[in-house]
Amino acid sequence: MPGPPRKPTPMLKLSGSWLANARDKHEPKPTAKSPKRPDWLDEEGKKAWRHLVPILERMRVLTEADGFALAMLCNAWSRYRIACERLERFGDVYPVKGPDGELKMLRRSPYSSLQLEHALVVRRMLAEFGLTPAARGRLVSLPESTNAKKDFFTKANVGKRIG
Repeated sequence: MPGPPRKPTPMLKLSGSWLANARDKHEPKPTAKSPKRPDWLDEEGKKAWRHLVPILERMRVLTEADGFALAMLCNAWSRYRIACERLERFGDVYPVKGPDGELKMLRRSPYSSLQLEHALVVRRMLAEFGLTPAARGRLVSLPESTNAKKDFFTKANVGKRIG
């Protein structure tokens, strides 16, 4: 399948796109509730989960089906932070000495490559949830509701006849 992945219908609805109504009406609609945090996340991943879930709930983009993707984001964030900490601890370069003990050259730390790889994964995952300025700029907020979780998927159909 060429091109970028399809944007989820709820995100299309939030952005006001006409494509949201053109999509298959039988598309699965997961319940708008927070997924359970997996136990295998490390402490940094758990902190990221605790930080992101309230934000995603307020944005009304989190459903029960998003648990694995959110766990991947939190895990990638944790690995990114580990790479950052090791770079701070060991530096961007390390010395390579010759057989005589003299400094031969400086080599780039492998943690810098890891940091970059994890940063790219984190950025992509943040965009999936609408958590980057560019991704957020493509969204249109829906009016607040007294029960935003209950009618998350029906708000975009305001004014549209159902039935």
